[in-house]
Amino acid sequence: MKPDARRLSDAGLSPADLTLAVAAAGDGALIDEYKAGGDAIDLVLIDRETAEAINAGTSIDVDQVSDVPVALPSGRLATVGQLAMIERGAAATQINHVDRQRSVRLQITPPPTMSLEEAVEAIKTELEAARKDGSIPPGVVSEVAGTASALAAVRAELVGDGTSIGFLTSTVFLALLVCYLVMAVLFQSFMLPFVIMFSVPLAAVGGFAALFAVVIISITSPTLPMQSLDVLTMLGFVILIGVVVNNAILLVHQTLNFQRGTADETPSDASFRGLSGAPTVHLGGPLPLRAAIAESVRTRIRPILMSAFTSVAGLLPLVFAPGAGSELYRGLGAVMGGGLLVSTIFTIVVVPLVMALLVRERKVVAHAT
Repeated sequence: MKPDARRLSDAGLSPADLTLAVAAAGDGALIDEYKAGGDAIDLVLIDRETAEAINAGTSIDVDQVSDVPVALPSGRLATVGQLAMIERGAAATQINHVDRQRSVRLQITPPPTMSLEEAVEAIKTELEAARKDGSIPPGVVSEVAGTASALAAVRAELVGDGTSIGFLTSTVFLALLVCYLVMAVLFQSFMLPFVIMFSVPLAAVGGFAALFAVVIISITSPTLPMQSLDVLTMLGFVILIGVVVNNAILLVHQTLNFQRGTADETPSDASFRGLSGAPTVHLGGPLPLRAAIAESVRTRIRPILMSAFTSVAGLLPLVFAPGAGSELYRGLGAVMGGGLLVSTIFTIVVVPLVMALLVRERKVVAHAT
């Protein structure tokens, strides 16, 4: 509908008045709203004949728009066809712009069984195929926005953009670096924190294994939503860096105590034997490196297992508890629980072995008076 400015001016109307008349003859014109009991109720102006046709289940023919009557300020009536030109055609209801360029937004909802990353890859594949066959002109720029864009931004912040510089500035690398430097300051050594950091890859393996198990359960169970590698799940791996090193810190610190002879626990009889198996006398003094490692595992295995199992048990409700919103934290609980469990079991074996291979024997000099 293209209003005729001269005819509207002669009739004493504006384009908005003409639009109101056409809308009232159609589905109704929203003129105002009022509040009733906290609810907003729309006031809609609609033509009586149109309302009766809608209630009867019939529709208004588009060709009848030109015959819609319009009341003039003079009291006379005119039709829409006398005040505007009616043409059939297709036009956008609104024109969106992004960075001063016209844009078209396509909202795509992937099926529940498809992860967001798979959906993004499928969309990119379709766009590339459309560019090759000429369906999309070369000057058209395509971008992925919404949840997929947010996920890509968070993933780039956490693990980098795939380049070396991106990884060195990622959150995961910075968390590892800060954790290593803090332990280096506390232990006053660069080798002992390196030994402790061996528990982090073990935690990552356990986290991925637990997440894969939850995905398999989600596929086989129709009542559970599909689990994916979302933002909270990625944050679970970052949290693991600061959690799983605690067990290794206990072992390394207790080993140092036995080497210095300052441990609160009394070494077992097996620690008072040399490499040849012959008994030696230590009288509660410093122990050799390997004997100190063995004693640290013996004296710290119970509190390590107690703290790990209680933490994993506390995370189980996040994984298996049903209800609305439970899918938000299921991945986080699975990653932290699986990573903590696997890391605890292997830390008791791997960290002592790595420490025995890489750490040198400390020389303790006793001064007698």
